[in-house]
Amino acid sequence: MQVAGYTREITSIYANAMFGGDSKKLSLHGKKMLGIGLTESAETKQLRLQTLLAHGEFDLQMLNRQAQYEISDKYKDEMLRLHDVFEKGGAPSLSLPTKNPYNEFYNYLIDPITGADPTRGVHPMSVALGRASISIKTGGGIMEDAVKTARGKGMTVTRARQLAGQSRRMLEKGADKGLNIYGVNFGVADDVVDLFGSNYDKTKYDIALGEEFFISTMDIETTGITPDSQTRTVSILRRRARYQADGTLEYLDDVGPKDIRSFHIGTTRMNAARAYAPDGSLQPLSEVAMLREFDPANPMATKVAGGGEETLDALSEVLRYVTGADIEEATGVAPKVRLAGHNVGIFDIKFMTNNMLEIASDLPGGMPAASVEALTRFNQHVTSNPFFITDTMDAAFISMSGQAGQIAEMLKANGLGDDVINNVVYQTLIDKSLRTKAAITGERSFKTFC
Repeated sequence: MQVAGYTREITSIYANAMFGGDSKKLSLHGKKMLGIGLTESAETKQLRLQTLLAHGEFDLQMLNRQAQYEISDKYKDEMLRLHDVFEKGGAPSLSLPTKNPYNEFYNYLIDPITGADPTRGVHPMSVALGRASISIKTGGGIMEDAVKTARGKGMTVTRARQLAGQSRRMLEKGADKGLNIYGVNFGVADDVVDLFGSNYDKTKYDIALGEEFFISTMDIETTGITPDSQTRTVSILRRRARYQADGTLEYLDDVGPKDIRSFHIGTTRMNAARAYAPDGSLQPLSEVAMLREFDPANPMATKVAGGGEETLDALSEVLRYVTGADIEEATGVAPKVRLAGHNVGIFDIKFMTNNMLEIASDLPGGMPAASVEALTRFNQHVTSNPFFITDTMDAAFISMSGQAGQIAEMLKANGLGDDVINNVVYQTLIDKSLRTKAAITGERSFKTFC
């Protein structure tokens, strides 16, 4: 099985559903994101598609239900091979508490590290299957109906390459003969982990020992997690660094809170509510949040009224900053850059760039040229450089799942039963606060490494 081939096939189906000319396959959200009905240049329309394909996961909420099922079922059957794994290896063992009376939720415990080749990185499907939340009907039934996984979590080619890129330096020497999970051979993820494809520019992206580069650590806060949620704050700390002769990372500047560049953005969703300010006055929620979070004495902090082009300009500046556009303009030389953050590869990037597309859809003139340039530059880094993003959530999953797998094998070798092993693994992988919440309320607890 060639993972990249299947991923590209699903990506092609996804892209054709959006840009194939049949608008009936789109949801209202999808039509807005793609600018359907807007008078935009071919360049801008292409940019919309490139932006959506640069995300770490397919955004199936853009499509109607039938198109969602087509893509998610293909991903589940041909990428995750869920039914094959279930039939040959049995049910997943890591139980996730839930109060749902109709379904039980589980995870497979998978060690992504053992047997992986450091020249290739971890196999993307070991991460995809290990993080998949699997629901099993309590009443049973045929496999196709009784065993499901979350719809809309399909991994894109972009994220598969990022996983391989960021995990290479985490691995010890081994031999990659293809991923084999419970007797199901996923093969070698050959062209996914061909990290130096035709669009990879070594001169532009490779970092030599002793060479200076910039690392931006980014975090965003949003008004929610629904498709129409808005970005309300973005915080970035950019630092100069270099790799020493022994491969360790050395930071070349001293930084503190005042060096964090932040954007505090007013949002229509938050302004729909009112809250009491410290002086006792009743104000829009965005304003109250800014009073507590925005420091007017910090020159690196920017207050944005929000709504329309001001927000678009601010988010464009974020993309310019993390890709070093300001440094290139000042020096005439494009810096080598990296971006890090917790869940940044899936959540942060998706919400920011989606917000930009949505805002542009509401502007009479469409997306301004400066925003087109910033978004194009950012997409190029994301899709062309598998080392650009380091997502600490993925890194934590790879590292901790590998350790949990080793613990499980050690306990099994000492004669402990599955119940004891699963309990130890559950406490290792699930954050304590979420375990406590699950024990008290019975709510499903699936979020790890928080």
